[in-house]
Amino acid sequence: MAKQLHKRFTTEEVKMLLEKYMHEKVELTYILQILTIKRRRFLDLLENCRKDPDAFSIDYQRKSPTRGIDKGYAPYEVAPYHQPG
Repeated sequence: MAKQLHKRFTTEEVKMLLEKYMHEKVELTYILQILTIKRRRFLDLLENCRKDPDAFSIDYQRKSPTRGIDKGYAPYEVAPYHQPG
């Protein structure tokens, strides 16, 4: 399985490839091979880049916080092991 796009390329590298595609300097199949993504993902990136090129980013944005230990959580004490007998 391929690593995520944001781990393999910088935002600037992807933006450069998208701009070359928009100016018809490179073919779609070439970019798809380099980025190792599907056409649908490429079109999503292209749409985002066209909407707002300055704010375009491929950095991962977490939608919900990760699971963690509550701040008020006090660890419990474990009773020592007691062997019967």
